[in-house]
Amino acid sequence: MTEARRTEAERPPLRDVRPIRETKVPQYRNSALIYAGSDVSITGEDVAWKFGWRIEDHEMKMVHVANNEPMAVIGAAYMTLCVGNRSVESEILITPDCKQLVLGINWLTKQG
Repeated sequence: MTEARRTEAERPPLRDVRPIRETKVPQYRNSALIYAGSDVSITGEDVAWKFGWRIEDHEMKMVHVANNEPMAVIGAAYMTLCVGNRSVESEILITPDCKQLVLGINWLTKQG
């Protein structure tokens, strides 16, 4: 069972996770998690479609979640995410197995 399909009670506690209450994608607002334990930023296919993100092919076709199970990657979206007064060019991997936006260490390092 992938991490995204587990119920809240079944999920192990996440370390290095900081919720962001408001992330702005031009003309949209959304919640996101910053997870320093993730090498990549990733979100679900339904989130990408909701915001009208263009999904492009990506060389990465799979990532492993915290319990080392594989999660399929169908592509990536490239956009500017705004948090507070900061705008960051971002690469977000897209998967059918996730329901929220998770910003990983790749996104954090761009913050300086």
